[in-house]
Amino acid sequence: MDPIAVIYRYYNNASTTDTYYKVVSYILRHLREIPQLSITELAEKTYTSQATISRFVRMIGLENFRDFRQYFDEVLHSSKNSFLRMSPSTLSVVNTQPQTFLSEYTGQVIDALEDLRQTLRFEDVDELIHRVDQAENTALLGFSDSLQVAKDIQLGYLVLGKAVEVAESQVKMKEVMTRYTSRDLVIILSNYGNFFAHYQSFYQHLSTSEIPLVLITQNYNAMDMFGFVQTIFLSSRRHLAIGNYPMRVFSDYYVRRLLAIHQLG
Repeated sequence: MDPIAVIYRYYNNASTTDTYYKVVSYILRHLREIPQLSITELAEKTYTSQATISRFVRMIGLENFRDFRQYFDEVLHSSKNSFLRMSPSTLSVVNTQPQTFLSEYTGQVIDALEDLRQTLRFEDVDELIHRVDQAENTALLGFSDSLQVAKDIQLGYLVLGKAVEVAESQVKMKEVMTRYTSRDLVIILSNYGNFFAHYQSFYQHLSTSEIPLVLITQNYNAMDMFGFVQTIFLSSRRHLAIGNYPMRVFSDYYVRRLLAIHQLG
């Protein structure tokens, strides 16, 4: 899970008396300071200790305080509109012609889903289901909203009494890479390549291991496919403006097909 998502999940659920609440509250209120602070300074400002800060950093899925500062530096330098994939011109249309934007945006979503309908083959889905059935252990990897899709698939397997892992943190991902063998399976869900951009070093190590890798992506022909035992494309062209609708529909279809095969097959 994206560290900022972990932070917000904690912030939205924790009591003000919980261990990391002061740390989370300070970060969200002083975001621009974080890349400049030392671990000692952050501990002092949050009335905690360096040990508490170190544990917090690992709790949100980062390895050390250096990675923590670098992560928030990247957050601060990313575009305010990037998470919605909106250019300044698109934002202007939303502001001045909201009905026009709504019509165009829904049309783009429909177009992307029609592309998915024509591109996705049920035989590929069945092949992946078979791979997971045969694997001793299966882990799903993703970044940001792809992780929620991974959890939907994870819940589908729970209904069947099979446990699959979703590696949300760097710590968990490294554990998977260390523990998994050729008898296991790793499935990477990546809408437009963000997973590979954020976890480049991890993927390089993973791709040279003996672990079988499967890629599910909306980014047609954007990756070197030779490192994967199977690649499932969810589109024949890029639909950058509409987010992960094809991936979400895929996960819903995958779980339905999974249950149909195992309960009725």
